[in-house]
Amino acid sequence: MAGWRGKILYSRRDLGRAIHLVAEQAPLGVIYNAGPAQPTSIREVVERTAKALDLPFEQLCTATDDRLGQDSRYWLDSSRIKADLGWEPQIGWDEGLAEMVGWGRRYLDEIRDWPTDYVLRA
Repeated sequence: MAGWRGKILYSRRDLGRAIHLVAEQAPLGVIYNAGPAQPTSIREVVERTAKALDLPFEQLCTATDDRLGQDSRYWLDSSRIKADLGWEPQIGWDEGLAEMVGWGRRYLDEIRDWPTDYVLRA
């Protein structure tokens, strides 16, 4: 299969490995999270993304004051998938972001005009 679709389809990266393990080995109805080993603040995610894009943090976003009820981080507890299926992340944040940015730059012309609206189908 030519182009990026074949590469994504046969990728063996962290999330792909998790999905494959769950599909092949998990009992039906069990819910698993697959995420980084340690919590990461939202600011750190944006800072790492800016670095991967070779942009100043301030150019990528605008920092605002905290608001009531604001989340400081998002984190998925992946202990169940690790205990039940032996999965744990193998790719670090910076390596994964560099790979994602490289992919985006490589295929930007192909995906630039794709629709970005979301349609919920249930």
